[in-house]
Amino acid sequence: MISDESVVLLISLQESGDTLPIESILLKNSEGDLLSEIPTTDAREYRIAIGSPPHHGRLTLLAENDQGDEFDSMEIEYHCIGE
Repeated sequence: MISDESVVLLISLQESGDTLPIESILLKNSEGDLLSEIPTTDAREYRIAIGSPPHHGRLTLLAENDQGDEFDSMEIEYHCIGE
């Protein structure tokens, strides 16, 4: 998603997320570098600015519990171009 000339990653958590308490979501690039740690709250959507268009790459999102254990992950590849 492009918002105010920035590429923004929108992360949505499902209602069933309450069964596995997510303490934070880690965002890493394809080299494994930590780009952002998002502490979760009662919100179901989180927006993270990741660059300016054009922008492309591969990101990994990792869900952590309150013990710091990673219990779920997802990898996305994206290509965003300006208007």
